[in-house]
Amino acid sequence: MVYLIAKPFLGKKTGATKAEVLSRAVEHGDMKDAAAQFTQVSDDRLEHILRESQAERLRIQREAEASRELPLSSAR
Repeated sequence: MVYLIAKPFLGKKTGATKAEVLSRAVEHGDMKDAAAQFTQVSDDRLEHILRESQAERLRIQREAEASRELPLSSAR
């Protein structure tokens, strides 16, 4: 009985299955392709994307700060 309870913990440790290895290899390849495509973008386009990203972060920050500044209602 003790053996049946302990058996899952006694098994040999195996690595990733063949499917997991293949999946990770495909995902890694996709990430490398995306990175390669990103380097093909012009500097002007990258600067434009950076400015848009900064503006979006600023907008989100302002919305978060505004939501924290809720007006206090007077309790009577």
